[in-house]
Amino acid sequence: MKENRKPFADIIVVITQAFYGNRTQTGLKEKDIDQFIQMGSIGVDPRTGKPFPLMYPADRTIVRIPGTDRLILMYNPYMEEERLEEGRELFEKKGYKIKPLAEIPELDLKIYSRCIALRMDEEGHLSSLEEEDYSILWKYLAP
Repeated sequence: MKENRKPFADIIVVITQAFYGNRTQTGLKEKDIDQFIQMGSIGVDPRTGKPFPLMYPADRTIVRIPGTDRLILMYNPYMEEERLEEGRELFEKKGYKIKPLAEIPELDLKIYSRCIALRMDEEGHLSSLEEEDYSILWKYLAP
């Protein structure tokens, strides 16, 4: 008997920064999160049929949004380190100061690299954003 699955049942709706601009809603499979955060896309190498290799170690650093039970920001600290170095070079060469993509003043935290916002329960299971989440996230995500 064929399993009756919904075609998008394993898609998690997230808001992403630095993907077609900021505050962009998209859907991801959990297995694709690391590739998406690092590359801004999900894809396979047409020559090999395998996913493109990651540029950095997979590291899903999680930051809980203050005053919420389940909202989180997720980013890769290796990418953050590189983005901050790029920012230093831009400032030295051109006097340009990069701006954070996410800022959580309550935690004294600024994130300059691609990140995603989504939900995570107490057991660490990831899930889609809900309608009421957006107004909260807009306080922390750069427009």
